[in-house]
Amino acid sequence: MTTATMNPPSGTAYPSGNAVGQGYQGEEYLPPIMSLGLCYRVTNDTAAQQNYGAAGSRLLEAMSTPAGSGGQQPSTDSGYGIRNYGVGMAFGYDWLYPALSSSTRQRVIDSLNTWIDWYDASGFSRDQPIGNYFAGYLLAKTATALATDGENSKASAYFDDVNSRLWGKLVKPAFQRSMAGGGWPEGWGYGPKAVRSVIEFLWAAKTARNLDWINEVPQARDQANYLSYFAWPSLKHMDDQGTVRAGTNIAPSASLASAIATVLGELGDAAASRARSFAADIIATNDDRSPWQKFLYWDPSAAKAPYQDANLSYLAKGPGHVAMRSAWKADAVWGALESGTYINAPDSGEQMFNQGNLSITVGDAPVLVNGTGWIPQVAGTNGEDFVYQDSWGKKSRTLYNTFFVADSNNPYNPGQAAMSPDQAQTRVERYEEGGLYTRARAADVEQMYKGGSIKNFTRDLVYLRPGTFVLFDRTSVASGSSDQWMAFHVPAAPAIVTTAGGKRFDVAVTGSAGSVHTLLPRNANVQSVSLPGGVVRLEEHSAAGADQQWLTVINAGGAAPEQVRLSAADGNVSGGNVVGVSVLSARNQVVLFPGDAADTSTTKNARYTVRQSADADHVLVDVAPGNYSVTASGSGGNLTVDVKQGGSLQASAQGQLCYSVSMSGEVKACPAAPAAVSITGKTTDPASTGGGNTDGSSSDCP
Repeated sequence: MTTATMNPPSGTAYPSGNAVGQGYQGEEYLPPIMSLGLCYRVTNDTAAQQNYGAAGSRLLEAMSTPAGSGGQQPSTDSGYGIRNYGVGMAFGYDWLYPALSSSTRQRVIDSLNTWIDWYDASGFSRDQPIGNYFAGYLLAKTATALATDGENSKASAYFDDVNSRLWGKLVKPAFQRSMAGGGWPEGWGYGPKAVRSVIEFLWAAKTARNLDWINEVPQARDQANYLSYFAWPSLKHMDDQGTVRAGTNIAPSASLASAIATVLGELGDAAASRARSFAADIIATNDDRSPWQKFLYWDPSAAKAPYQDANLSYLAKGPGHVAMRSAWKADAVWGALESGTYINAPDSGEQMFNQGNLSITVGDAPVLVNGTGWIPQVAGTNGEDFVYQDSWGKKSRTLYNTFFVADSNNPYNPGQAAMSPDQAQTRVERYEEGGLYTRARAADVEQMYKGGSIKNFTRDLVYLRPGTFVLFDRTSVASGSSDQWMAFHVPAAPAIVTTAGGKRFDVAVTGSAGSVHTLLPRNANVQSVSLPGGVVRLEEHSAAGADQQWLTVINAGGAAPEQVRLSAADGNVSGGNVVGVSVLSARNQVVLFPGDAADTSTTKNARYTVRQSADADHVLVDVAPGNYSVTASGSGGNLTVDVKQGGSLQASAQGQLCYSVSMSGEVKACPAAPAAVSITGKTTDPASTGGGNTDGSSSDCP
């Protein structure tokens, strides 16, 4: 690289041979300028250092070419390139400073100021902090202010603006409100670079000015947790929410995971060793790091600690995402529930319209897909175009596993709108990790729809390990005659099985099997809609009235077990207003919800009968606080279970009563739920600071 020809932006973008071009708006400039700068700083070889410095100077000369002389116009694509030009020139200026002539320094400063001043005045989403454009602008302006301080007459004012406006008025309040727990609403095509830019901004403020912003908004820790929980068990895919482009690799990013682990280590955070262990697993699966990232953000000898003792579920409260899994194994069952507001920069349009959505995967094989994420991956450009038309062409927004109502007053009929935190209170509430189960509620989801047709949409989820997901949805619409339906997207055409309680749709895909079983409403009409890439949408339509209860069981990881609906109308609930399901397998599972969500007293004295075919775990949801007694008596192959207030069984803090019942009728409390530990919540060996090569060698340099 030290002898490479450095093409200006007007030159060949992707040159062959020993040359460097800008690529797409400077993306091809960024890796070499970072590599040359690092190699210049760490080598002990004087001749090599001079070569790195000379090559870096030539590259900075090319990058800083004035727009009128063949350089990049900052206004191109509304300022997209600032993430490459601004960041690359600022870091290059700082790291290569002694090697630069005074004229080159001034040329780079002038170019950086042109980029920053234009973006300050006209850049896309310049005042919307949760977006990939803003993330690049934030890092570029901060790095420019810090790197050129003392030689750039504008540097001080730039940092004052970063401190008071970008950080104080925009980033800090928005991230504290909407990004607690991590994630990136635009998805994991844009996410890795945007999240890394935010963390590098926070880290730069700490190292250069000793500002503790990285602890005020703990994105390094939060994002380490999010990456680990929302990666599919195979580690070959990230949860595919947000925009997914055809051909984009939605695998967990090693460049992001290793950067986070290194920053945690430099902070002396006890989470670093566990984060390094997860990053090492990602590196072994999908190493997307540039050479400079391998050098700066990875020290193979740094301490690592196993992360597989972490809890099996996680709540990212800011975006309203819950992840759950059966185990920390590559073939585990995994699921994600979304219930939050629209937090992406309003004009970006990269966050999808999927609140209330549930997705499920076994290993690397999806059972319940995010249609907007999966279809472009399996159907290519045609799939991407199809998703775009649904989201922004027709604007019907139907490609989600959630609730829909035909409403001519809704401009996004029948789907959701981009309702911000100031417009809606949609959230996850009553989240609980119970060991045998994970429970979460998607609340006030109706507020994400316009038009006024939906008066209530509350989704209760109980996930029973290893592979049973029970959904109990309560909806209310303005008119009972409106066409209303629940949608479930599966990756292949299912086999339809008619059961005593409803219809079951069995899905077989390579490496996995699963099923969707619709149990309520009783009169539902399930329609199959074929979509690109072999995806099929199951639409469960009902016109039985304005107020509906929907009970659905999704099984993942094996053949579908028999499932029996429990309710007074089915004759197997004789006390208390409860409704639920009994899943019959090697160890039975029973889940019961209050029939009236507003009245937990309906569960105080429940009485129900289940088949006596195996020992069983029972979860009674939303019980009133206090202690309970549970007895079970057998007759004719069935067990009748009585639940009454007063006794030795304690309801959980979030209102679940969990107990096991043997075939002989012996009742025991479920094992105690594990302590609340996230993947970065504890460590088994002390944190080790440091990252990258530490011996001053340049063995990784070009």
